[in-house]
Amino acid sequence: MTQRQIDLWLNDESEKELMHRQCLKEKLAPHELAQAYCFFHQNKHLGCTINLTLLIKAGIIDFVRVQSSTIENKYLRVKSINIGACLYEVYDKQKKINLILNLGPTKNYGSKNFYVGATCGRYAGRISNSKFKIKNKTFKLNGNEKKNTLHGGKIGFDRLEWKIHHHSKTKIIYQLLSKNLDQGFPGDLYSECIFEIKNKSLFIKYQYKSNQLTHVSLTNHSYWNLNKNKNETIFNHDLKINSEKYLEVNNKLIPTGKLKKLKTLLMTLISFKILGKNRHYQKQKNKKNIKQNKCIRI
Repeated sequence: MTQRQIDLWLNDESEKELMHRQCLKEKLAPHELAQAYCFFHQNKHLGCTINLTLLIKAGIIDFVRVQSSTIENKYLRVKSINIGACLYEVYDKQKKINLILNLGPTKNYGSKNFYVGATCGRYAGRISNSKFKIKNKTFKLNGNEKKNTLHGGKIGFDRLEWKIHHHSKTKIIYQLLSKNLDQGFPGDLYSECIFEIKNKSLFIKYQYKSNQLTHVSLTNHSYWNLNKNKNETIFNHDLKINSEKYLEVNNKLIPTGKLKKLKTLLMTLISFKILGKNRHYQKQKNKKNIKQNKCIRI
């Protein structure tokens, strides 16, 4: 790899296509292409022609290798991936099924993965007009959904390599350092993602600390489907959410900041209900998804 010379010319319209052709020519793997693309997006100011070999030798860029890890007990086997501190498999040993969706071979996670199973950050959800204020100072963010910022920006935590800090039979801890002004967010942010199995349950925990005032909202973006046949919908699932309120959003799915009470018992899921037999959620069957931010009672 260090003997390879790749000159990448960056221009607004064709940079991705040009880089893709160069990387194919040099037989780079998809995850190598993805990381190179991320790096050059952040560092256009270095010049229009950049020698990738020199960057590798200098330690400025180091290609990510997708690494999977397993924790398990007699009930569950959970596989995770270092890219995006991502859940890859939650396998029920008694029912012999994987309870979440994934992208097939783990090598697929080296390229853009549409947040499947990943940790979203620095800020999960949408930030209007890609900016916010803290103490009268405006911070402009790296927008990635038209004018808005979704799940942390163009190169969110789902795209980054998390380091394994601890790995035991039933617990794994991933760590990540996001430096000041990464995607525009203030402060050096130290984050931990913890996956732990206890009996028949999987616990997901996030811890983080910043050296400046900032906004942080981390979450796991797994798609759960308890059916053996993943082509079946989740409308046969029993679901309970300990919530009687939701966060209002506008027509662009930007939170307004207003907490709204769920109008009827049909809209709440404070006791287990089969989604397909609930009249409120039956109306959602023909829609692609149900977008509602429930406010959880703790």
